[in-house]
Amino acid sequence: MMSSRRSYRREALEEAVSTLLNWIAIVSAVIAVLAMLYLFYGILSGALTRPRPNTPEMMRVIAVTGKVSLIFLLSAGIGLSAALLRYWEVAQLGPCYLIGGVALYIGMPFFIQLLLGGAAANEATDTIVNSFSSVAIVLTGGGLLRSIVSFVQHLLRKPPVEVRRERAGKLVIKPREKIIRARPWAFSPCWKLPFCSESMRRICPVFQKRRSCWRLKQGCQCDPMLIEALLGGLAIESADGAQRIVSLSELEEERREELIKRRARRARARRAPCDRCTIFMYHQHLKHQFFSPLVMLAIPVAFYFLWKPYTSIYGAVVTYLADLWKQIAYDPTKIPFNPSDLMAPIPQVFVALIIGAYALLYATRFLEFCIFKLRL
Repeated sequence: MMSSRRSYRREALEEAVSTLLNWIAIVSAVIAVLAMLYLFYGILSGALTRPRPNTPEMMRVIAVTGKVSLIFLLSAGIGLSAALLRYWEVAQLGPCYLIGGVALYIGMPFFIQLLLGGAAANEATDTIVNSFSSVAIVLTGGGLLRSIVSFVQHLLRKPPVEVRRERAGKLVIKPREKIIRARPWAFSPCWKLPFCSESMRRICPVFQKRRSCWRLKQGCQCDPMLIEALLGGLAIESADGAQRIVSLSELEEERREELIKRRARRARARRAPCDRCTIFMYHQHLKHQFFSPLVMLAIPVAFYFLWKPYTSIYGAVVTYLADLWKQIAYDPTKIPFNPSDLMAPIPQVFVALIIGAYALLYATRFLEFCIFKLRL
């Protein structure tokens, strides 16, 4: 049981790492595309070719191009590496990376020359070509590594064959007597959920210990001994070693409990994990229903108490973006936005709403991850 639980948590951790790699790849791709478009804009607008060589204006253009090219190189390299790790099991990714890297390394100088038209290349355009060549080397290296690994795996063993097996059907006990219909909530024990009847309670060690089945790792959906008892009888050994089926009423209280505990210990290794249990998943669903409104309420409450720090951070970010634009702009006199306009209440509230929407989205996803994946 412990090994299955560790395996389940390992799968949940792997899923979390995959999600993190996805976001790293997406954010890096967005930054790389923006930097690439900005470099192409500098070529097409003439900002890179208009200044004369060895002038202060040309030195500034070269410095700006170097910064943007470095941003493009780092973001593209991180994004491509994260995507390769995220989809490592896809063997076709190696040849795709390899072909794409070679094509980028060979074709990008010709493409830059095509964008320049009749203008002559200079140090700034050479910096752009070198940055694309470096990205091509990253692509080629990743594709070569994945292709070599695929080739070695092919030599060591046959290609894996995916075998799909249907899950074994679960035994659902439907007693004839009336099931107690109490109104359950997030912290209701298993015997107060709409699955338990009086006959179950009389023989269930979980109810006798007043601890939920998911805490004892023993219950009516996963314990073969309890299932056998609930179906109407217990198998006991006679003096001659033979087994016979007796009803619960034929056994004394101590003998009955002793048999249940002994058979439960023997059957513990054959129990299914809790994530396949209808009762436990219903309990997790109740917890999700209970905590979801609290999470939705926590986001606006947090913004209410953190509004002053938020406005301070917002102002610092706007000031930093204005200074950053002055550093990377080809023409620093043309600023596309006025920092004082962004400091008004309406832009602050608009950005806060966007941040709050994303915070609410990922807070609910984190809640689902904790309840349904980590089974907290």
